Amino acid sequence: MKTTQAPEVRVSKEFPVGKDKLYKAWTSEQELKEWWKPLKGKLAHVENDIHEGGKVKYAFENEGDPNYLVIEGNYEVAKPGEQLVYTWNWVSKEDLLNQGHYKLTVNFEDKGNGSSLSVIQEDIDEEEHVYPHHDGWEKSLDDLYHYLAGSHQGESALGSERNNSVQSQNEEGDVAGYNETPDQQKVAGA
Repeated sequence: MKTTQAPEVRVSKEFPVGKDKLYKAWTSEQELKEWWKPLKGKLAHVENDIHEGGKVKYAFENEGDPNYLVIEGNYEVAKPGEQLVYTWNWVSKEDLLNQGHYKLTVNFEDKGNGSSLSVIQEDIDEEEHVYPHHDGWEKSLDDLYHYLAGSHQGESALGSERNNSVQSQNEEGDVAGYNETPDQQKVAGA
């Protein structure tokens, strides 16, 4: 008899901060509110009792709806700073989003001068549901990366964002200041 493996989502990303800081950004209510916005929801409340059997619950609001999206479950494995395994049950009013009951495994590792995080989402019922979940995790990990890179680099990150903003404005057209063509030269002290 041939058995088929149920589809799952696997994503990972490296971060420019230590494993402890990465873990805190994943579990702290205040930090989660800064970077995690699935389906354009705003994280309003977190319950996070990190121990085996402990409850986890994330409540998101959107357009005045305080129960726009709720994700809740229970920890099966809780090794702070190393691995979290928990049930991951979605309740949403979005018709496009299937209500789901999943198992989530999150691993935190030191990696060179930074760290890495991997997410495995299991118990997906159909292959076609893998891609939206994969894209959602990719976006979330990108958002987490930008949050941590900004807090890690402090003012230099802000300066870089300002430089990128000026560069974007220059690419878009006229901006106050120099807008010389390549054949023009800047004249100092005129």
